Amino acid sequence: MSLQAAALTQVMRLFGSMMVNSGEPPELREKIHKASSRMPAPPSEARYEEVSIDGSIPAYWVSMPDVDRNKVLLYFHGGGYMFGGTMLTHKDLVWRLSQAAKCPVLSLEYRLAPENPFPAAQDDAFQAYQWLLDRFAPQSIAIAGDSAGGGLTFATLLRARDEGLPVPAAVVGLSPWTDLACTGESIITNAARDVLIPADGIKEGVDYILNGADPTDPYASPLYGDYSGCCPALIQVGSGEVLLDDSRRLAYKMEASGIPVVLDVWSKMPHVWQVMSMILPEGRVAIDRIGVFLRGHMRSVSRTG
Repeated sequence: MSLQAAALTQVMRLFGSMMVNSGEPPELREKIHKASSRMPAPPSEARYEEVSIDGSIPAYWVSMPDVDRNKVLLYFHGGGYMFGGTMLTHKDLVWRLSQAAKCPVLSLEYRLAPENPFPAAQDDAFQAYQWLLDRFAPQSIAIAGDSAGGGLTFATLLRARDEGLPVPAAVVGLSPWTDLACTGESIITNAARDVLIPADGIKEGVDYILNGADPTDPYASPLYGDYSGCCPALIQVGSGEVLLDDSRRLAYKMEASGIPVVLDVWSKMPHVWQVMSMILPEGRVAIDRIGVFLRGHMRSVSRTG
């Protein structure tokens, strides 16, 4: 663990305490978005362009110079389905992913709970993937996301396969939240180690998100899906996360279905440490690995052919 990571861990413990004591979701959202506004500005060459998916779902095209515009990475931000956004919490991460994958990123502003509970976010994510299929070859599309956005990533993959659509070239989950039933052993064993996610508060958050829906519905909790016929996956997760088993069990399940999976477990890294790559060398290395993985699976196919 780098000195930067050790220092950040202490800061994140305080941040995690703030999350526990923030009250209702709107208050938590306001505090997190205010804290995120202090993040460093992206490089001047990074481009952010607002776009509307089918005139109803906002998103951002994010790109660095010299990207291959025949490819695209569809990205779903994290935030427990209740907060976060491209320009609020993930502005730094998405340009780094564009640079690493050598392609534009379409970062989706899906609807948030509790105002819009399940399946609102999943419906928006799937609609965005359909929108991209009208513009890009499936072998030129990849999907990625962190935490809740990681759950959306695998749920979108399952739904595309279920509805007979071409699956993307590859998917990437950064500390993905794949089990809203909260049955992973690491929720207990890593409760004292996780510096960001309060283990005793997860189920309360699930109530806001699902609003009575079945927590084992595969589109809400992709851990419970069948991955036959799906695409290769890369999953990155920290060894001390309460969501560690959300990643491990998903990887084992995909492997059992014959799907190539890289499970990349990082010692002592906090939840979605890649978001702090402006500080953490481990974050930059992790993003480099994501870029290698995506470039190895995505193909540059012209939109007309």
